[in-house]
Amino acid sequence: MLPLTRLHPLYQSATEEEAILIANLGALCWQSCKKELYKHWETSEDSAKAEGWREEGRQAMMEVLKGKLEEGTRANVRLVESELQLKSIQDKFQTELNRQITEQVEKQRLILELERVSPLQQRLSVLESKDDMINLLKQQTELLNARLEGKEKDIQSLQASLDQSNVKNTKSSHAIGKAGEATVLEMLEEHVLPTFQFSRVEDKTAIDHAADFHVWMMASPSKTIKILIDAKKYKANVKMSEILKLHSDVDADPEASVGIMVSLDSGMSTFKQFEIGKTEKNKMIMYISLENMEYEQRVSCLICALRALSSIAGVQDLEKQRSMIENIEVFANEIDKSVKEMDGIIRSCQKTTEMMRTSRDRLYSRLEKYREGGDLSIEGDKIEHIEGDFNGIFCKGVKPNGTPCKKRAQSGKEFCSFHAPAEIMT
Repeated sequence: MLPLTRLHPLYQSATEEEAILIANLGALCWQSCKKELYKHWETSEDSAKAEGWREEGRQAMMEVLKGKLEEGTRANVRLVESELQLKSIQDKFQTELNRQITEQVEKQRLILELERVSPLQQRLSVLESKDDMINLLKQQTELLNARLEGKEKDIQSLQASLDQSNVKNTKSSHAIGKAGEATVLEMLEEHVLPTFQFSRVEDKTAIDHAADFHVWMMASPSKTIKILIDAKKYKANVKMSEILKLHSDVDADPEASVGIMVSLDSGMSTFKQFEIGKTEKNKMIMYISLENMEYEQRVSCLICALRALSSIAGVQDLEKQRSMIENIEVFANEIDKSVKEMDGIIRSCQKTTEMMRTSRDRLYSRLEKYREGGDLSIEGDKIEHIEGDFNGIFCKGVKPNGTPCKKRAQSGKEFCSFHAPAEIMT
């Protein structure tokens, strides 16, 4: 824009219409005088003035352009700041939106997880409300701990026996057999002989076809019997061929009345615990296994076997002998069945306890992770169904009001003593 200060002073006092007329008139004069004026300016002092005016015009234009440029720069800066503020607002909005979405998803997952755990909590509540079940679990836990302690004592006892026999770290079957024989001899000398008065034992392990030990005991005040004992320390069950060797040794000894086959670390082939068999000459042989027993239990088991055989052998009445043998077999079967039931209960309790502990730890871990703002993922995890057969130990009878009896069933039966007649009628 042309500054008014550079125009003729006439413009300063003229009105707007007069200024327009002056400008139009000047424009007409300029068309006709332009060339002559340039020539005149080129050869006169006006030339210098014109140049000065042009320079001032350029400087004024530069000032205007500089102002415009600075204004544009400031506008650009404000635009950039506005864009940054807009982006920051968008980021905050997106972050808050994601947080709220994540929080809602985690809440839903936690609700689903609690719904899945709810059946387990109900089952635990039912178990906790049953005093019999709680007492049973406590008893089985104590029994399990006792068996573990018994295994440790058994290992220590076997190690001591091996040390006394100077058999260390050897896999020789002969050395292992000697260690087993030494264990049985120790039990006979230190525990069996003091229990039975006027009894004695002889070690026959160095003699072939004579069993391992010969024991003399008083079956009655007027009768002394001789018992042949053969000890085996095998990892597998004692084979029938070894059992028949003892039968042959007992039949070959005219003084021997009965025999005992003792297996320290395994069972018997085809024979149960405390089962009584007969040789070809109708002499009694008892089979006992001391597998998984601690030392004191082994001694008690051996003493019971000797006492039972001496009592039977001291009876002259064959019919009474047969009745005593039948009673022993029934008692042994009941013990064997009870042991199997107890082992099943222990396994069920162990599995139930472990699964309850695992489910509890998983739930605590997820709740802690959610509390810390982590991902409470439940994919790939599932709460296993707790299985266990507890029905075999409770009565299956029904009360008059239609509710289950829940009393402990009789050994080997499905009903308690109160509902037993119903079982017989069916």
